[in-house]
Amino acid sequence: MQNGEYAAATEELKPPSIAKSTAKMSIATIFSRGTGFIKTMVLAYAIGIGPIADAFNTANVMPNMIFELVVGGILGSVIIPVYVQYLADKSDEESRNMISNLTNIIFVLGIALSLFSFLFAPAIVQLMTIRDPSKATPLMIFFFRVFSLKIMFYALAAVFTGTLNSQRRFTIPMAAPIFNNLVVIVAVLGLYVPFSESNPDFALAALATGTMMGVVVMALVQIPSVLKLGIRPRLSFDWHHPAVKQVARLGLPMLGFAATTQINTFIIYSLLQPFDKGPTAYAYALAFFQLPYAIFIVSITTAIFPELSRYANSKDFTSFKKTLSLGVRATSFITIPSALFVGIMANQIIGLTLERGEFGEAGTAITAAVLTSFAFALLSFSLYNMLTRVYYSLQDTKTPLKIGAVSVPLQIVFNFLFIGIMGVSGLPLAYALALTFAVVAQFYVLRRKIGPIGASHMLGAMGKQIMAAIPAGGAMYLVPSWVSSLELPRMLGLAVEIGGAAALGFLIYLGLSLLFGVEEVDFIKKLLRKFKGAKAASI
Repeated sequence: MQNGEYAAATEELKPPSIAKSTAKMSIATIFSRGTGFIKTMVLAYAIGIGPIADAFNTANVMPNMIFELVVGGILGSVIIPVYVQYLADKSDEESRNMISNLTNIIFVLGIALSLFSFLFAPAIVQLMTIRDPSKATPLMIFFFRVFSLKIMFYALAAVFTGTLNSQRRFTIPMAAPIFNNLVVIVAVLGLYVPFSESNPDFALAALATGTMMGVVVMALVQIPSVLKLGIRPRLSFDWHHPAVKQVARLGLPMLGFAATTQINTFIIYSLLQPFDKGPTAYAYALAFFQLPYAIFIVSITTAIFPELSRYANSKDFTSFKKTLSLGVRATSFITIPSALFVGIMANQIIGLTLERGEFGEAGTAITAAVLTSFAFALLSFSLYNMLTRVYYSLQDTKTPLKIGAVSVPLQIVFNFLFIGIMGVSGLPLAYALALTFAVVAQFYVLRRKIGPIGASHMLGAMGKQIMAAIPAGGAMYLVPSWVSSLELPRMLGLAVEIGGAAALGFLIYLGLSLLFGVEEVDFIKKLLRKFKGAKAASI
């Protein structure tokens, strides 16, 4: 499909209210991330950070890798434009037949992948643990066998999500992970914890089955919304259907990029295996690292993306560049102090939220060290994701793929270099360096594509933000030593340290930002008012 064709198709499917959709998506995202955070806490409480947790987390990431490698990247990138084109050019009946046929084929492919993974689980696990074969335990193989069944339901959920998003139905797909999280939480607290000592085999089976069933429910809860679109199951498997050929033609070139990305994930978890508690510490730290982006930056990106698309379609690149600049500056305004807070208070954050049950102080120490390293990647991670959306607003999906095709191999090189020097904590730094390269490349190519983008203005604003953040970070660093003199109980002390550092850092950062004339303060205020208005309108 050509860019013009896609633009024409989406033009006919404008949402009735961008603000309303934004509010609903943001609410769903908050609940999704919130329940995901609780799930992480529950898992840490139940399985701690040791051999069981390492086997669980390593086995849990492998089905995701296989799915993304074979069908995930293709579905996420091409199913929406293909379906939108059918909705625009074909009859309703043809569109429904097409998506039903495509769903059947993709589900069958998912079943085949699940079956393959189930049968060859020992070999796949041995490949993942090639740097430390002793980690290929029967428990990890058992976990992976059960988790391999998730692949077919990942495929089904991806098709449902693409179908609903194509029809501007965003809320249910974004809320579906909530049900996944709740099922896992119930399985862990209701089955694993009560039986972990009296009947450990049953408890482990319940943990594995509950984790797998979460994905099943995530797919199934979307079915009523799909049926409301008039789409009905049909026993058709037309592999020669034009839409199937179109999906294959558009998606196959992306397999190379998907392969590179998943090879990187494979290498990361392979490198982690020789480190005791390494896979679990990395997985938990990654979950915390992504929270500031999910809570704050997603709202900014969601708010500016429709505006950027509108300006790009009307060729109003003056307004496009102004909006881009605001988005970048607002993102850095939030992520710079957030990164300082996460890096400085990592030990307190992990200790307060995870240190209970089977998760002790040793787990806190290693996970906090990894989270501190992840803090260095927060700004580049946020900008990278925002700039990727900027390219999409220009109907350019190739440039992000090309940049990723270079930055991911670069990260792989950094992975081997830094893990040898710093251990597990080196992997997030490798990620930070690779993302920084990618962001610089994104800005460079974007400038060549649309002309000067106000880089000096953005860099000047970031300079002021850094000047305001450094004293705030210094104050946050001193808070734990002040609180320790109070000799409070450990958990209360950690809570006071986090709350005190957050409050003091926020006041100093905000005060200095106003003193330095950081204009993003006003922009954030306006954005929050706009978001609150959109939220109220959606109720």
